[in-house]
Amino acid sequence: MRRVVAIQMNADSQMPRMSRMLHVRGRVGGNMRPSTELEMHFLSAGRCIFQTPHGSLLASAGDILFFASGDSYAMRADADARRSIFHCHFELGRTSVQLIEEGLSEWAHVTSLIDPSDTVISRSLYLPDHFRLIEHASIVDYCTRIMEEQHDRRPGHAIGAEAALLLLLRAVSDQVLRHLTAHRANLRLSRSQLHVKRSLQFINGRLSTQVSLFDLAEHLRINAAYLARVFRSHTGMTVGSYILGKKMAIAKASILNSRLTIKEIAASVGYSDALYFSRQFRKVEGMSPSEFMQWHSKDNFEGL
Repeated sequence: MRRVVAIQMNADSQMPRMSRMLHVRGRVGGNMRPSTELEMHFLSAGRCIFQTPHGSLLASAGDILFFASGDSYAMRADADARRSIFHCHFELGRTSVQLIEEGLSEWAHVTSLIDPSDTVISRSLYLPDHFRLIEHASIVDYCTRIMEEQHDRRPGHAIGAEAALLLLLRAVSDQVLRHLTAHRANLRLSRSQLHVKRSLQFINGRLSTQVSLFDLAEHLRINAAYLARVFRSHTGMTVGSYILGKKMAIAKASILNSRLTIKEIAASVGYSDALYFSRQFRKVEGMSPSEFMQWHSKDNFEGL
């Protein structure tokens, strides 16, 4: 990460205007060209080489890159045929933009002043030039939601796509801030924050198995009712809904980027019963895994 774009959206700022979101599989390439808008590239699978005036960068699954208007780049393929890239052109109208350059020496000061109740900070986004996402299944989820809205022709579909884009940018910004603030020497976690942090680490390391609230409480050696209360307070959701959302996000990424069967995908996220997995998937997505797979197997994705 050489540069972070700090964007402040005022109360009268426009929604992001999205030109298009593409899902590119397989071969990529082209000559170096300048960006005419903000551009996002998110690799959900495989690898890709980005050539910029500063040199070459090999990006791999979980990497996200942003190019500002005027930045020049070219994309080149390596030998990895499993490549899957979400590519988005968009603009942010009437915003204040600050560049924080290489070294990020300003971050010690910037992060120390962050106050969630401050109206400036509450309308700010922090987008990196290149970042390895801490958790990228949810970003796949947002990208597919944007594409579904983009191909929907009901009234308001453009608003839906732009709203989903804003949520995607916020999710990336949250991960960037988490990464940067984690390195502050004076960071202090309350006991409840520490319990939630350890809960998330335990859950995220065991998404291929079944984990319950009582498993978590036993692991942390704390009361289950207390854990349920502080987990919901800090995350805004129950332990069960958090685990379900994470598992379904991974399942959707597997449907998009692998040739696994529904039964194999179910097993990969801890479900021995594929029928029960399908019911849980429908509960979250409003369609069965097979319907989701069929929808995305249509010729909905354009090439660059």
